[in-house]
Amino acid sequence: MNEEDFTVYIVGAGRVGATLARHFQQAGIPVTGLVHRDFHKREVLKKQFPHLAVTEQVVPEALDGSPVVWITVQDDYLSEVAAQLARLPVQWSGKACFHCSGAWSSEVLEALARQGAATAAAHPIYAFSEEIAENSLQGVYFDIEGNQTALAIGETLLSRIGAHPFRVTPEQKLPLHLAASMYSNFLVTLAHMAQTVLRQAGIQESLHWEPYRPLIESTLRNLTRFSPENALTGPIKRGDVATVRRHLEYLRRRIPSLVPVYRRLAQHTLRLTSLSESVARQMHRLLEEEAPRQENNTDNAPSPKS
Repeated sequence: MNEEDFTVYIVGAGRVGATLARHFQQAGIPVTGLVHRDFHKREVLKKQFPHLAVTEQVVPEALDGSPVVWITVQDDYLSEVAAQLARLPVQWSGKACFHCSGAWSSEVLEALARQGAATAAAHPIYAFSEEIAENSLQGVYFDIEGNQTALAIGETLLSRIGAHPFRVTPEQKLPLHLAASMYSNFLVTLAHMAQTVLRQAGIQESLHWEPYRPLIESTLRNLTRFSPENALTGPIKRGDVATVRRHLEYLRRRIPSLVPVYRRLAQHTLRLTSLSESVARQMHRLLEEEAPRQENNTDNAPSPKS
């Protein structure tokens, strides 16, 4: 397949698919169509892509004329959608088919591979916004895995939109995705927990984020320069046993459901420190003695309110 033949058809034009479509178009890569089952989202897509065919169902003729297919549906539907596509009257031999799941390898597109398509997984390590115009794939890393032909095509396409593809094995896909979930998803969860603490204390909502933004940004800067051990700050790093005890006592009184989470995170954080043996032992005892007291009451503990 020559580079000028990289015409793309996108099945499942949600956040990821629509963002890819916008970047492909901006890079001069033709997009022949977008598929989305939701009526209201199709109407939005038609406004965002006025010169593209946005349809509810796959159009076999348009699909047949597109050498590159990106399947950007939810993970749970990948295998089913691949099987449905494989049954269409389409010449799959010579096509390159990609999905963007982080958790699944290219094998989930096996139905298309059996029809002669070259298949690969190309997972963007990025948090996509609902506002498509706000998503930039410039400099974003994609872990890619699959058929050698598809990999070469994927690398060319992604490089043209300014992304950084890197090859991985099928076995590396899941741990890479797990790490991405920890870096991104759990950061949001921690933000919700922090805001729960502030809300319970009656602190006005306008102060739930902005005062902490410089702290978060400086922590991220430190993580880009140093190892986690050297980027760590705070009471556990310093060995402030009394402060950690007060944190736990406060949570136990006000938001007991957060005690197990705080304790587990604190225990893991303790492993990153180089405290003296005596201080580390005190901290460890404090965190361990909290366990039986809380875990016996976890079932009845209230959940943090949104």
